[in-house]
Amino acid sequence: MSAAVRPENVPLKQDGIHDFHAGELGLLVVSAEAKFALDGYKVYLSSAIDCFNGWLVCWKVSMHPDCELAVGMLEDLVGKIGLFEGRLLVVHTDAGTFYMTDKRADACSRGQRRPLDVAQGQKSPDNARVKGFFGTLKSDLFSGMDWADSTFEEFKSCLDSYIEWYCLTKLKRAL
Repeated sequence: MSAAVRPENVPLKQDGIHDFHAGELGLLVVSAEAKFALDGYKVYLSSAIDCFNGWLVCWKVSMHPDCELAVGMLEDLVGKIGLFEGRLLVVHTDAGTFYMTDKRADACSRGQRRPLDVAQGQKSPDNARVKGFFGTLKSDLFSGMDWADSTFEEFKSCLDSYIEWYCLTKLKRAL
């Protein structure tokens, strides 16, 4: 795995403050991973939220926090947001080591008709929108629940169902 060139931190302005506002859909997305420790195994969720309206664009679930999880989420993101041709999509991540590999560059360019940049987050507030979603998800779905006898597939199904409900049904002030 060779190292790719570190992308520019696009949302970081000259005054040292990040601007996570987007004037349109498909311009700026924040992404991060969350971990769920279950009985005898862990589940990892990689997701992306559009900074225009806070919409959860896509997500991937895996038992491994690896390149496949992150690349899969990026490929899905490119597939969904790739409809907005001619503009730069900036994906601001939580700076995992995956994002410094050639696989990141391949995922960003595969099937894509416009440039995409993955910027590295450097401070905890950088991905506050996606981390806030994780907090809501863990509070609503995970905390206080007994997942002891759940298989990975059962938990993944519940997680997917919750996210679909969150996206389509849950009332959100910002939306």
